[in-house]
Amino acid sequence: MSDATKAILRQVSKYALWVLAVFAVSGIATAVFINVIYPKLSDIPGFTVLFPRFPIIINRTEQVRIAEGIDIRGTYERIRPAVVSVLSHRGGLAPGAADFSPPTVSSGMIATDDGLILVSRRATGDAPRIDVVLTDGTIYRATLVASDVKSDLAVLKIDAANLPIVQFEDAASLQVGDRVIAVGASFSQFQNPVRAAQITFPLASLQDYGERWSADELHEFVSVDATFDQKFFGAPLVNRDARVVGLIGPGGILPGQEVLQSLNHYLSAKTIAHGTWGLRYTPVTPAIAQASGLAKPYGALLLSGVGQPAVIAGSAAATAGLREGDFVYKINSIDLDAVHSFEQVSNQFFAGDKVTLEVWRANAQLTLSLIPK
Repeated sequence: MSDATKAILRQVSKYALWVLAVFAVSGIATAVFINVIYPKLSDIPGFTVLFPRFPIIINRTEQVRIAEGIDIRGTYERIRPAVVSVLSHRGGLAPGAADFSPPTVSSGMIATDDGLILVSRRATGDAPRIDVVLTDGTIYRATLVASDVKSDLAVLKIDAANLPIVQFEDAASLQVGDRVIAVGASFSQFQNPVRAAQITFPLASLQDYGERWSADELHEFVSVDATFDQKFFGAPLVNRDARVVGLIGPGGILPGQEVLQSLNHYLSAKTIAHGTWGLRYTPVTPAIAQASGLAKPYGALLLSGVGQPAVIAGSAAATAGLREGDFVYKINSIDLDAVHSFEQVSNQFFAGDKVTLEVWRANAQLTLSLIPK
């Protein structure tokens, strides 16, 4: 190395040391000012008005996490113990046997600490044998104790105790843009896949207003910007507090409050069957009400579709005396409105419940009683 090069390096090293010293002194001075001097000066009246404390970003990563609205890792760890894998066997269990068929794997959630499991009815199907696998790999033989066609919900029972359980929250608490996660099943590794999503609509209809809706089918689901495959059917969709706002199924995400209603009804009546009403209707909005000359801005207008009568002969609706053109605006003293739709209110009732309907018919007000069959 030449003498000239050595001289240049000595000069660079000297200036580099000066720069480092300046940064070190500046950092120390800033810390002393912020944490020692500024708090004392803040006691002077009017000082903080003239010199407000400026914001300091300490951890940018943490700020991004808060802005996204959910701690995925933390939420996953809280909900994971209450998520199970569900194995639906439709063939022989021994590999290599002539009738062997690998099980269909779906998900479920533990609803009670003594072993009630909520699953998707269509995901488990009519399998003659169903096994439930906990997150620690323990396998239980499950018994199907209740199911409902309308909600596509089923209840399994395993012989266990002191199990971790899920907690529920009304999907109406969700806002567009809220972050949620789904925790599914994976029997092969005893692990739970996670899928993050964003709420696109807390309760979205699969049909347009003006179409004919069946009272015996679900039309409103939690809507997110993600799709789910078989292993997520029956899985919980949870919010930032690890509370269940929906149960994922092949046809959509059943709102959490409806899952909880079914669970509570099973605990009291040992059934979750909603029964059938046997009517078709168009949801009424203020615009439809004004155009049709209806007395109330919200409700259900009974109308037939192509080859589909408004009231099915022999149904609960027919027995109650309902007719095409009837306008239902109140159910069991609950006024139907923008928050309480016909579907949301009618889903609160199960087979055998007595339902009181307030109806307008040709400018006459009627009170009819309906019992879902």
